[in-house]
Amino acid sequence: IAPADITVTATGLYTLVDFGEATAVDELDGVLPAVSDLDNHLSPGVHTVIWSATDNEGNAGTDTQIINIVPLVDFSINQVSVEGNAVEVKVLLNGSAVNYPVEVPYTVSGSASIGVDHDLIDGMITINSGTETMLTFNIINDGTGDSDESIVITMGTPTNAAPGFRSVHTVKIVEGNVAPQIKLSADQGGATRIISQAAGMVTVVAELSDPNSGDVHTFD
Repeated sequence: IAPADITVTATGLYTLVDFGEATAVDELDGVLPAVSDLDNHLSPGVHTVIWSATDNEGNAGTDTQIINIVPLVDFSINQVSVEGNAVEVKVLLNGSAVNYPVEVPYTVSGSASIGVDHDLIDGMITINSGTETMLTFNIINDGTGDSDESIVITMGTPTNAAPGFRSVHTVKIVEGNVAPQIKLSADQGGATRIISQAAGMVTVVAELSDPNSGDVHTFD
C-alpha cells in the first residue's frame, strides 16, 4: 500500500519531497520492505511513484502514489527601454504546471504615466501550456525631454502556481541612445557551464540586447 498522494509547492528547479512510507505484508513472510522507483528530488509537474515489494519466493507487488509539484512563476530580469519601443516581459514557470491554465494577476505602478508614457494597464497573464509566455506593451514617444522614468509591474497571487523569486519587474525608460548589452553562453550538445574534451564541438553564443531597436551592431 503506497502512501497518500502529495501536493507541495516547488522550492526551486528541484524540490526535496518526503514521500512517506509504503507498507507491504506477505501471508507467509510477514512484513516486507517496500521501495520507490523515483529519487525524491523532483521537478515541477505531476510524478507517479511506483512502490514495490518482493517476497522470499520472488513474487512482487506494486502500488502507485502521485506527487504534484506546483511550479514557481517569475518575471524575467529588469529591462531598459527607450521611447517608441515595444517591450516584451517574459513570464516564466520553473517547470510544468500540475494544472493549466496558470493565471498571474499583475498591477502597474512607477513614475511613468499610463496613457502618456506607456500603454500597459493592470491585467492578467495566462499560460495555457508549456512554461512561459510574454507580456507585451508599448513605450510612447511623447516628444518631451523627460528624465529617466520607470514602469513597475508587480505580481499578485497566481492560480496553479506560486510566486517565485522575481515577482516584481522594473522597466527603466531612458532618453537617447544607450549602450547595448551582451551575454555569452556555451553549447556542447546542449546549454552548459561545463565542457568536456570528449563531448565534441563547443559553440559560444553571443546574445545581444539593445533598447534602441534600429541600431546596427558589429562583433569583434
